[in-house]
Amino acid sequence: MSGRRLRGKSVKPVAHWLVLSGLGVLFSLPFVWLILTSAKRVDEIAVYPPKWLPGVPVVRWRSPLVLPPEHISPYKYARFEPPETVRVDNWEALHPLIEEALWNRAQPAVAAREIASQLSVSEGDALRRSLVLVLWNEVQQRIPDDAWAASEAEIAAAVARAASDEIIDFSLALCVKRFALGDFRITTLDAEMLLPEEMERSPWEIVPGTGGGALLGMGEGAIQGVSFTTVAYDFGADPPARPTFVTTLRLPVPSSQVRTIAPTYSMDGSYNLVRVLVETERGAFRPVWDLGLPVPIGRTDVVQPRLSFVPRGDQFQDIILLQKAEGVASAVTDPNEIRITFTLRPQSQWTAVWGKFTENYRRAVRFVPFLRYTYTSTLLVVLNVTFAVLSSSLVAFGFSRLRWFGRDVLFLAVLGTMMIPAQVTMVPNFVIMKYLGWYNTLKPLWVGSLFGSAFHIFLLRQFLLGIPTDLEDSAKIDGCGWLRIWREIMLPLTKPALIVVGIFTFMGTWNNFMGPLIFINSEERVPLALGLFQFQLVRGGEFGEMMAASLIMIAPVITVFFLAQKYFIRGVTLTGMKG
Repeated sequence: MSGRRLRGKSVKPVAHWLVLSGLGVLFSLPFVWLILTSAKRVDEIAVYPPKWLPGVPVVRWRSPLVLPPEHISPYKYARFEPPETVRVDNWEALHPLIEEALWNRAQPAVAAREIASQLSVSEGDALRRSLVLVLWNEVQQRIPDDAWAASEAEIAAAVARAASDEIIDFSLALCVKRFALGDFRITTLDAEMLLPEEMERSPWEIVPGTGGGALLGMGEGAIQGVSFTTVAYDFGADPPARPTFVTTLRLPVPSSQVRTIAPTYSMDGSYNLVRVLVETERGAFRPVWDLGLPVPIGRTDVVQPRLSFVPRGDQFQDIILLQKAEGVASAVTDPNEIRITFTLRPQSQWTAVWGKFTENYRRAVRFVPFLRYTYTSTLLVVLNVTFAVLSSSLVAFGFSRLRWFGRDVLFLAVLGTMMIPAQVTMVPNFVIMKYLGWYNTLKPLWVGSLFGSAFHIFLLRQFLLGIPTDLEDSAKIDGCGWLRIWREIMLPLTKPALIVVGIFTFMGTWNNFMGPLIFINSEERVPLALGLFQFQLVRGGEFGEMMAASLIMIAPVITVFFLAQKYFIRGVTLTGMKG
């Protein structure tokens, strides 16, 4: 019997540990999913079958880049499958003919873009496999059912005819990624848009001495129907090289009237960076962030980041602020000219991994003024936590240590306020704040903490009842008054419970959404919870950015809880115990 008891005693801790560990893992899964999703690109989220882990980027120092079909769309371009009306035995003979017909049909477009000359033999073979497979999946639904009853040669010719120039251009854009430079869109301070035809632009040129052996060639081409200057490079041939390209814009307005500059360019999926320099008569400017992370595959490859001379203000704007380039003198003296310089820089593998995994965070911070939201939330947290701890502890001290007429009845009345739904007091509270002139200010969000909270008063009262009365009796003999007893004896002894009150107040203030929604009407006073909601309204379709913004929101809460976990558990455990 004793052996069984010993075995039972030894098994119970292990079972408890396994249960608690399992629950911990189960409850941590949403946070793990949040972190993993925030590190994904859009093409890694909206895919089938789903990808649970974010892909690790691979740095490529050579461009153009030929993508295999599984990297374009695994669900749509997976296999070279026959139509339902074609038998399998006939497909074995028809398959090579269709592949040859599609490749021959696409050859003029490949030659016109000078793609083949910029690829190695293996890359050329990969281009043929990818392009033919994408073309086949795009055209087979456009061929009538009766066409499959013809001869093999006629079927191959019909497939080739179905591959229109638009389909070939679309397929090439999916299979071949190139770095290309295009036109600009400019917005003035008067919100007037200047289109490319309204300004003069010199052709893109390589700055002498910067290309070295890395620059393979430049040419004119089109991506999705838009004219670009395409660039082929290979940093493996000359790693120190930094190909730099420059163009000059002549505007119909002075450059001092320009608010934003949106360069049009296409990235090649290489994870190399592009450094931009904007020169005006006022000086040289650089974006606060380098450009160049690849656009999610499956979406448009053409991007137009908005580089702004002016901060965003109160509106949600997807802009990158331009700041003065230290140590760089502008070569522009004409007030109507702007000189744009693009410099290609190779990236290391670790830099690319960091850039890819933090891209959604940088996009979220770039689109939303999180720093201002965080400042407002932090200010509210400091005020609410400070006043809630002091006021609730003082009221709880009066209910627990002082004896006065009606104390217990009034304490029951305070507890009764916890049973009143917040929806009942919402409108009267708003009317009172509006009458006091506090609407669209932060006062309604923190003044209430000066009067304590019913739950916090109850929590601290129960904790104070467990402190022996001998301590305050000794203090009275030494001449201490009630306020001094509260300040120098009770506050230090109730530290665990005060930390619990601080944690609850912090979480309630940090996550407070309804209060700011009712009382705040100005963007400059919005706290983080309401700012995240507004971000969802504008960028709700960008799930990676939403997860990144949500993680920014909950990270302080999780950090505070783990740092104060010991005091939190101790305070809750000791509450209600009498000495």
